[in-house]
Amino acid sequence: IGKHGRVSDVVEKRRTVFGNAWSTLVDVGGICW
Repeated sequence: IGKHGRVSDVVEKRRTVFGNAWSTLVDVGGICW
């Protein structure tokens, strides 16, 4: 459970980072367009 939990946390963090990066990219794209 501990290992699985850690992996889940890492996945969630990666998703959050990717989500933030995507949101930023969309915002920048919106400004450019």
